[in-house]
Amino acid sequence: MADNEVEDIYQPEQCRNFDVTGVVDRLDRILYEMCNSESATTNDFNEYDQARFTTMWGEVQTYITAIQAQSRLDLPHSYPAMYSFRYVSKDTSVDWEGTKNSFVRDLCRLVANAMVQWSRSESADQSNRYIPADENRWNLIFNRGNAMVETYAKEALPGDKPESSDFELGKRGA
Repeated sequence: MADNEVEDIYQPEQCRNFDVTGVVDRLDRILYEMCNSESATTNDFNEYDQARFTTMWGEVQTYITAIQAQSRLDLPHSYPAMYSFRYVSKDTSVDWEGTKNSFVRDLCRLVANAMVQWSRSESADQSNRYIPADENRWNLIFNRGNAMVETYAKEALPGDKPESSDFELGKRGA
């Protein structure tokens, strides 16, 4: 396996940058919320879950923007302290790849990738703030998440998929 292959999205468990832990913790909460949403069990991405996702997604962007607007802190007495990620989705064993709704799975994959990118970033090795390359990478991910909801979900969903409903699939397996 190559060094950059990911077997476990919950590794590493900690990093040196407390601002990175703030981002990853917020992203993980989105992953948890999406997996436990009503939309995760249907073929629709309902307006409440759309609003919830875009609000939480925007809160991550606001957090990053607020941190980047501040001066970098000089922390010689506490660096290189390690800060643990709080992986709520790991601790509750959510199965985002097993989510029925393919669009929710798409969003979860994007969120999981964002978590991995941040937790393994160059910024994670610093004490605070984010390097421009990591911020730029996030901006691309952030824009994709917004476009997925605004362009795809609002036009393509819910769609009529009666044969793949949980009821029909359960009925066939009986």
